[in-house]
Amino acid sequence: MTDLDIVVAATGCPNTLLRRVTWKNLMHRRKNRPLFLIDIAVPRNIDADVQSLDGVYLTISTIYGHSCAENVRSRQQAWPKCDQIIDIVKVNAVQRLDVRVDVARHSDVD
Repeated sequence: MTDLDIVVAATGCPNTLLRRVTWKNLMHRRKNRPLFLIDIAVPRNIDADVQSLDGVYLTISTIYGHSCAENVRSRQQAWPKCDQIIDIVKVNAVQRLDVRVDVARHSDVD
């Protein structure tokens, strides 16, 4: 990673993956060339303490965290409607199967 100037972190990992000590060692090898870190993961992937390192600039997007929370709320509100749709589809499928069974019975008689 010594050649990178910009790093975007966006995993679904529940733990901090990139800690301050990692970046400290990297910055020494980079001879303190500026490094821009963008963490859009929820929860965060990059330790916020990296901001204390010279030449490291961390951007944490709170917009995505808000969007994710809003998305979860929206999906939770839609769940009852999904249950209703599934129930209707189940009833229709069972009715179609019943019709097919009746047709099969009548065709066996002939």
